[in-house]
Amino acid sequence: MKFGQESGAISARNLDNLADSVMFPIEGLRSLAVSSGISPELVDRQLAVCKHMVYSNLFD
Repeated sequence: MKFGQESGAISARNLDNLADSVMFPIEGLRSLAVSSGISPELVDRQLAVCKHMVYSNLFD
């Protein structure tokens, strides 16, 4: 994320908050996959949400 910020691809100023916000859905997906399984579509949707958070200005 730091590289993305330095290269201008990521506009977020608070990378710690951004990293936390991306980490929690990914950890949730991991736990769900272990406990009950998940569909590829669910993974795609959740990763799209994470991607939107990373490349938006939500954390400026």
